Amino acid sequence: MLALALLLATPSPADTQASQLTGDWKTPNNSVLRIQPCEGSHLCVRIVTIGPKDQPSHDVNNPDASLRARDLCGLMIGTAFTPDGAAAAKDGKVYDPESGKTYSAKMQAEGDSLNLRGFIGFSLLGRTETWHRTSTAVAACK
Repeated sequence: MLALALLLATPSPADTQASQLTGDWKTPNNSVLRIQPCEGSHLCVRIVTIGPKDQPSHDVNNPDASLRARDLCGLMIGTAFTPDGAAAAKDGKVYDPESGKTYSAKMQAEGDSLNLRGFIGFSLLGRTETWHRTSTAVAACK
């Protein structure tokens, strides 16, 4: 019985490897994104709150016209990130609602900052965005 309790209390590899990545992060446009375990040992990124009110609340730039009416709030925009130690993840995909494009991506946390690099093909051909950890409790949108 004790062995079972210890087994259940042991963090999964995704939890321990990505401990510095998981949580809520504020983007430059003041949206809040949540990095969380998903799909086995991978990490995903979900929109928790949308920044300023002048930003669209729906996926209006999606290349698939049938998806343009879906809410951005709650949308999974990052998938399949493979933890690479406690503070990094690689081989992910990130959807940019502002452009409607999906990019390969990797992320690296340094203290309370996280650098997400989106790119096409090689990481040299990309752009890095810095997010900041938010310690304020954020209720997920519906």
